[in-house]
Amino acid sequence: MRTLVVLSLVLFAAATARGQGAEIELAPGEPLSRLHIEELVRDRLPPAAEGRRFALAITSPRLPLANPARVPTRVRLLDYRQDPASDALVIELWARTADGAAARLRLAGRVVELVRVPTPRTALGRGTVIAADMLDVRWVPRERLDEEVVLDEARLIGREVRRRLAAGRPIRSADLQEPRLVRRGALVTVVYRRPGLELTAVARALESGPLGAVVRLVNVDSRTAIKARVIGPGRAEAIGSGMP
Repeated sequence: MRTLVVLSLVLFAAATARGQGAEIELAPGEPLSRLHIEELVRDRLPPAAEGRRFALAITSPRLPLANPARVPTRVRLLDYRQDPASDALVIELWARTADGAAARLRLAGRVVELVRVPTPRTALGRGTVIAADMLDVRWVPRERLDEEVVLDEARLIGREVRRRLAAGRPIRSADLQEPRLVRRGALVTVVYRRPGLELTAVARALESGPLGAVVRLVNVDSRTAIKARVIGPGRAEAIGSGMP
């Protein structure tokens, strides 16, 4: 496995870091991670905004880097250079152990924009009506998201899942539909209204529908076919001149 010393471009028995920069300390054996690098360059990253923040994508060398030092290691930022045209990023670090070993490290990568995305906490089956406690938040690179991904949690709550959704995966608008308040095969209270008259009957739904949809029902007593508009959970209003 690569180590802080093996990866160094130049190994010094003793040296003085050139330039000024942020500094961190690694505990004995603590690997150098992306979070450590981000701590060192925090002031160089673009400012975070509501619903977005920025992170490093280090492509070389592979992180985390193993640290075989048996004593604390100080790591200092020497240089941070970003190409505006390509977004290519070069970071140079100076690492020095408490016993005097030192290394200059060069990392390559880029800055990526992360977007706050509500995702299912657990897998959601088809027909599930989404509630707030079913959602978690993940930070996802914007480049991985398409225009259909729903970023506003309020647009998810109360919607019905059209197909199974995996835990932790972004939700697209095509994955959702208005909740079906009447479901095929379920019993429905049918309301028949005329001026000065209101009757109710029980029918079985032959199809499902959301609020406002016209669905086919059948009266459980008379076996009469009914068309009705969904007006609430398990409730529909008869359409036409026939009695429910």
